[in-house]
Amino acid sequence: MSKPFAKFTPTAIIRYSMYLPLNFIPVVGTVMFVLLQGQKFGPHAHERYFTLKKMNARQREEWVNERKAAYTSFGVAAVLLELVPIAGIFFAFTNTVGAALWAADLEQRSTTAPGLRDQAKKAY
Repeated sequence: MSKPFAKFTPTAIIRYSMYLPLNFIPVVGTVMFVLLQGQKFGPHAHERYFTLKKMNARQREEWVNERKAAYTSFGVAAVLLELVPIAGIFFAFTNTVGAALWAADLEQRSTTAPGLRDQAKKAY
């Protein structure tokens, strides 16, 4: 319920406004801005997945650190797509779908939280 408003938390707004001046540095600043935003966006895209797996903060941090390059590259691509004027609204939805498909792929390839597969089967 709160995910749509996560971009407007005080910490997110402060972090965004701190990174925003990087855009005044030609080329390098913009690349740094997108990279820093992407590092935060990647793991944030899987917040629901982490909740369903009942991971605590330490487990989430370990999970993300093990897959830091994957989360950063997903986040950078997502941020770049959402920066496109007008089409960025559409890409916000496709990024969410992409994160869900990625989570489904992770679940197929590895073990899951106890009872989560049974719960999913009952839903169908």
